[in-house]
Amino acid sequence: MGTFDYNTADLNIIAEQLKWAKDKGYSTAILFGAGMSVSGGIPTAKTIIGEIKKQFPNLCNTCKKESYPANMSLLASAQRKQLITVLR
Repeated sequence: MGTFDYNTADLNIIAEQLKWAKDKGYSTAILFGAGMSVSGGIPTAKTIIGEIKKQFPNLCNTCKKESYPANMSLLASAQRKQLITVLR
């Protein structure tokens, strides 16, 4: 999966297509990838897993899978809230 370098012409085409769909009554959705989130200050799953390991090392030792869902499932609600506070 690569990165795309969109220019103004590309954005104008996208805008035109969205306007056309709206005018015709079609529903549309725009999906942005992780790079957009990171640019907006939202941490990646890898960053969150790293913070979980840092804050709750003993708990993480029990994790059977190196994935975001597996690590988040180890945390109680209060621990998740604490994690989010630190990541802001």
